[in-house]
Amino acid sequence: MDSSKFTDLACALSFEEGKEFFDGDAADVVLFFYNGEPFIESFVEGMQFDLRILDLKVAEGTFTNVSI
Repeated sequence: MDSSKFTDLACALSFEEGKEFFDGDAADVVLFFYNGEPFIESFVEGMQFDLRILDLKVAEGTFTNVSI
């Protein structure tokens, strides 16, 4: 995960059960991070980010709900 405040932040994704997503679809996704990850304190609603697998950008998004 990358944003204007950090790069290469590892995370796990949780999608809605039983739903398929295709190019251009919007999805609500829960992001999980390692305990003690210092960058999570800088997350704010409205902040934009990119998701990558290796060096391939697979999605971009905006934080709509931040709970730490």
